[in-house]
Amino acid sequence: MAKIGLNSFRCSVLTETARGPTYEGAKAPGKAISCSVDITSNSAMLYADDALAESDTSFQSGTVTIGIDEENITTMAELLSHTVSETAP
Repeated sequence: MAKIGLNSFRCSVLTETARGPTYEGAKAPGKAISCSVDITSNSAMLYADDALAESDTSFQSGTVTIGIDEENITTMAELLSHTVSETAP
């Protein structure tokens, strides 16, 4: 029986340079519970002589929503560009 799941979920910070994109080491932010992907596309059509002459569909934007159990605070802070500080009681 085939299984579709989120086993071994990992994420990494993307850095874009003139030489191309690079990723830092993959880290586990927590155990994945759910994942939802929403993609928006552009679509353009050109009609000539009452017929479709050209068409183009391209990626516009996307949103990924991931539910995790107990998150790793250090990893999540890095992904969100936050800092973690200890406060004295």
